[in-house]
Amino acid sequence: MKLWKSACAVAFAAGISCAANAATYNVSGVMTGVDIGLPPGSSEYDMYEVAFNPANPAFTGLWNIDLSSFAFSGVADFESYQVHTEAFIVYMGSDGSMSIGGGIKDETRPHDVHTIDGSGATYSFDPATRTLDISQPVVTLSGISQDCTTTGLYCFEGDFEPFTEKEILFRLVFDEDFQAFTGTSTITRRFYDGSSDNTHWSFSGTAVPVPAAAWLFGSGALGLAGLARRKGAKRAA
Repeated sequence: MKLWKSACAVAFAAGISCAANAATYNVSGVMTGVDIGLPPGSSEYDMYEVAFNPANPAFTGLWNIDLSSFAFSGVADFESYQVHTEAFIVYMGSDGSMSIGGGIKDETRPHDVHTIDGSGATYSFDPATRTLDISQPVVTLSGISQDCTTTGLYCFEGDFEPFTEKEILFRLVFDEDFQAFTGTSTITRRFYDGSSDNTHWSFSGTAVPVPAAAWLFGSGALGLAGLARRKGAKRAA
């Protein structure tokens, strides 16, 4: 830890960021699940279920995090996975009429990419626990379903935002050297009919090492500064 702190001091003296200030992290994680919120007025017969294969699709990516200016961006690049959806909805009209909707959908998602932009997000950092909360970053999803078969449900293709309201929260807990973190996120989508889904991620990240040339440059800058001070002191004597 002492070695890391002195390395950070060298970096800051040379105008180079280190992980305590800003860093790029290698991130890996999984989608831990999706839970569904049915529309208001749903009956006891309503059902909406989603299953994945594999059960917890994995993702990787590079995330840029700056704790001094509170900036956050990156991608979550998912492995190929399948989604099976079943829905059975009973609609009750105000006149007492009843209709039934729903269906079954099977999708193959070969390359989902979530792009995260935190430029307009709200940040909260607790230095005592090294916990960073990021609410309402913009998450754009591309690469949706290249293979979709469905009966009664809609298949989305390409980039899409099929919801009227979205609530997003990322929580990151750093180690004492800010060289790594663990975290979770929840992405809540609210649809036009009042239904919603909540997608949960769990992930961890490790700081990408600053190139050796940068450390050498920082050390050289400090050495030159020390040499200049010594020469100045000799002239004054």
